Amino acid sequence: ATFIFASTKDVYGRFADNYPVVAENCPTFYSGQSALEWSKLIAEHYVDYYARQRRFRSCIFRLSTVYAPATEGNTPNFVTAYAEALNTGETLHLPANGKPRRDLLHVEDFARACRAFVDSGLRYGLYNLGGGIK
Repeated sequence: ATFIFASTKDVYGRFADNYPVVAENCPTFYSGQSALEWSKLIAEHYVDYYARQRRFRSCIFRLSTVYAPATEGNTPNFVTAYAEALNTGETLHLPANGKPRRDLLHVEDFARACRAFVDSGLRYGLYNLGGGIK
């Protein structure tokens, strides 16, 4: 059996701001993370503990902003909202003085990463997943 835990890149808190590309060994000490972000980090430790104690394969993916094509019944997120604004010719108002930094991850890329881990021979894994620098 293989267990894959979807965590968040936000476990790094403010430490991530010190890196142009955040590596998995970036510090995760408390630095203002929300209760949700902190609980994800705690859950990562539980996953690691039980996987090693019970000897099952596990992988933790620290995800950036995941997006998917619009489908019926889904609430649009900011990626969809920006795409819709572009399609309709609306004016875009970007945060951070027009220079926002956001790493986007398509849901199909996330699915491919899950399949790659399942198909690998690795017992444990911790990986940051994002769209990366293009």
